[in-house]
Amino acid sequence: MGELYGASKISIEQRAEANDHFDYGLTFELKGDTDKALDFFKKAVACDPDFAEAYNKLGDIFMKKGKYKEAIDNYNKSAGLKPDIENTHFDLGCAYLQTAKLDESEAAFKKALELDPNHFEIFGKLGAICIEKGEYEKALGFMRKMLVADPTNIAARYYNGVALYKMGKNSAASVEFHEVIERYSGLIKMKPNYAEACYFVGMAYFYNGNYKEAEKNLKRAIELDTDKIDFHYSLGLAYSDADVFYAMANVQKALNNEQAANDFLKKAVALEPDNGKYKKYMI
Repeated sequence: MGELYGASKISIEQRAEANDHFDYGLTFELKGDTDKALDFFKKAVACDPDFAEAYNKLGDIFMKKGKYKEAIDNYNKSAGLKPDIENTHFDLGCAYLQTAKLDESEAAFKKALELDPNHFEIFGKLGAICIEKGEYEKALGFMRKMLVADPTNIAARYYNGVALYKMGKNSAASVEFHEVIERYSGLIKMKPNYAEACYFVGMAYFYNGNYKEAEKNLKRAIELDTDKIDFHYSLGLAYSDADVFYAMANVQKALNNEQAANDFLKKAVALEPDNGKYKKYMI
C-alpha cells in the first residue's frame, strides 16, 4: 500500500484510480452518455471521498437528468471540500434557481461573484431571481451590468424582455424579444436540430403575443428532445423539459384550447410535482 494522505487517508493508488474514473466520466459526458458518466463519477468519489471536482460533475449529471435535489447535494459536497472554486457556487445557484429556492440561489451566486467579479453571467442569474421576486427594476439594473460586459449578450436581452413584459411595457419588451428571435433563428439555420434555440424563440414569440409561432417553435423543441437530457442550458439561459410543457400549456390557453392546455400542464406537473409555478397559468 502506498503513502496515505488527505482527510479520508486514501493511498496514492486509490487517488490514481479515482482520477482514471473521473477522466472516463468526462469522456462519456462529452459523448452525451449521461448514464455511463454518472457511473464513473460515482466510482471516482467511492475511491476518493474528498474528490471535490467529481462531486461537482455528479451535480452536473444530476442536473441534466432533472434530479435537482441530488444535484444540490453534490454541489454542496463539492463546495464544502473546496469552497474557493467559483464554478461550484455558480452551479449550485443554478440548481437552487431551478427549484425556486430563491434566497439560497442568490446567496450562491453572490458567493460566486465574490470569487470571480468578472463572471458577468452571474448578473443575468441575479436578474432572473429578481424577476421571480417581482423586483423588475432591480432586474433591469443587473441586465445593464451584463450588457456593459457583453453588449451582444442574448440572455440579458431575454431577461430584459421578461422584466419589461411583467412591468406592462410591451413595446419595449417586444424590441428585446425581437433580438432574441433574430439571434436564435440565425443559429437554427446553422444547426436545425438546436432544441434550446427553438424553445427560446418560442418563448419570445409567446411574450410578443404571436401564439401560433410560439406553438410551432415549442412543438419543435419537444420533438428534438431526448430522454438523456432533462435540463437544457444555452447561452446563459436554461429550462427543463417540464418548462417546455408548461410553456405549451400557456400557449394553448392563449389559443383557447382548454383541453390541450390542461394536458400539457399535467405533463409539466408529472415531471416536477414539487414545482409551484406549474399550479397556475402565466396568462
